[in-house]
Amino acid sequence: MTWTTRTWPKLGGGDILQHLLEQQGPTAADRSRILGGSRNLGAMILRGERSLTLPHIRKLAAHFKVGPEVFF
Repeated sequence: MTWTTRTWPKLGGGDILQHLLEQQGPTAADRSRILGGSRNLGAMILRGERSLTLPHIRKLAAHFKVGPEVFF
């Protein structure tokens, strides 16, 4: 048996967030409620204009029922 090593792409927190949002389809208002910020905050994070902060990560982890490490 031959084992091969794969290199997985490094995904950022914004990439993971985008995937989770696509699965649930929340609106901009839903995203702002989850993140606790302005309506534009979620879109800004997804576009890479803002970074996820620790409080954002904690809220997202609780909302999506995943470990916070998913977003690092």
